[in-house]
Amino acid sequence: MNTTHQAAQTATKAPTRRLHVQPVEAFADPDALLNLRTASAWSGLSESSLYRAAKDGRLKLLRLSARCTRVRAGELRRFLTSLG
Repeated sequence: MNTTHQAAQTATKAPTRRLHVQPVEAFADPDALLNLRTASAWSGLSESSLYRAAKDGRLKLLRLSARCTRVRAGELRRFLTSLG
């Protein structure tokens, strides 16, 4: 394989999205602000499901900016216990 072909293959690959999950200690503090990736990983629910629960009024999300949404660990725990 020549170097031109290798460069073309490298250029067409989509960038991988790193999964950043906060440490478990953050979940222990009820006032900790968790990102939705962390909340999703710990709850087993998708980020879309968490947004849907917020829209239905079952989960309170904190919108800090246009691209920054958080949920308090205590609120996530309360929501998960309400599910059964």
